[in-house]
Amino acid sequence: MWMGYLVYLLALLAALGCGLVGGALVAFSDFLMPALARVAPDSAVPVMREINASAHQSWFLRVLGVTGALSVALIVVALMRWHMPDSALLLLGAALYLAGTVLVSLVCNAPRNDLLARDAGQWPDYLAHWTRWNHVRAVSALAAAALFAMAM
Repeated sequence: MWMGYLVYLLALLAALGCGLVGGALVAFSDFLMPALARVAPDSAVPVMREINASAHQSWFLRVLGVTGALSVALIVVALMRWHMPDSALLLLGAALYLAGTVLVSLVCNAPRNDLLARDAGQWPDYLAHWTRWNHVRAVSALAAAALFAMAM
């Protein structure tokens, strides 16, 4: 019985984390990056550099990581309780978050942030590709939140 409550709590926390991360990423895709695209690069690049530097000390990065850890735990739980009806939803939500949000952040967005920090001339390429991958991160996080909610 207590295991069911624990799984519910883990899924609830993961859903909330995914929703917070997804919401922040949607804000970037919806209005922040389009606004920076309308500003001259010599103004936009320093702002984006400051945003990226601030992200390292923000709640966002902590929530992204904690939600990743919750997702790993939920994969283990889902595999241990595969006979339960919520297991496939938990597994799918966790895998989607880890692959579509965490992995894309590490492989696609973070390296572009590092490149922009070194070379402002990368701005046009950065803007297009970073934003495209940010859409993937946002949709993945929000879809994972929905899957975790459905599992509950």
